[in-house]
Amino acid sequence: MGIICEILTSRTLLGKSIPDNIVLLAACNPYKLRVKKNKFDENVGIKRANAQNRLAQNALMYTVNPLPDNIIEYVWDFGALTDLDYKKYISNMLSRANIENVEMMTLMLISCHKYFGENEDKSSVSLRDVTRFTILYKWFKEQLFRKKNIELNHRDQSQKSVKYKANAEKFKLDYCDYAVINIKDIDERACILALTHCYYLRLSNLKDREEFLIRICQS
Repeated sequence: MGIICEILTSRTLLGKSIPDNIVLLAACNPYKLRVKKNKFDENVGIKRANAQNRLAQNALMYTVNPLPDNIIEYVWDFGALTDLDYKKYISNMLSRANIENVEMMTLMLISCHKYFGENEDKSSVSLRDVTRFTILYKWFKEQLFRKKNIELNHRDQSQKSVKYKANAEKFKLDYCDYAVINIKDIDERACILALTHCYYLRLSNLKDREEFLIRICQS
């Protein structure tokens, strides 16, 4: 923290001046108290025990360290993104991920964020969740294409397809012949799987999950 303060306030690093053509920027999280409207189970997901204990003791939404006095005057509250800016950011992130139906998925992700913001806190979701969504989307899409190519190149269509379909009917599963699945279906499946892992599985209660699905289907 001391080095960061020196860089920002004195424009020096270990006593040596920083060149004038270097622009210095930094960001910090504000103190934010937990809200009482949080109705979701906080034990869902991986938690760091020590961090969670500290947060429980001081009732903060996340761990923050106090800023030194000499840097306080440099702090400026830029507020939050407007709804329109938020939508543009999400849309651009999805476009870079080469998602087929960017407009539809943008509306769905906005709906997801609004749902968690209303029932937890606005800070419980952020653009980091959208980044996580795009990473998972790409991975699932790659795996689905890989499965399609494997079935196209390495299985006997006349025998194994019949066996797979029979097993699916036996266990009352939806049968999917990946050898004939089209690109649009693969994209939709990858989106659904990514959305499920990023948002749906954060809800431990069946009622909350049903409410969540209704919300995003209406978006």
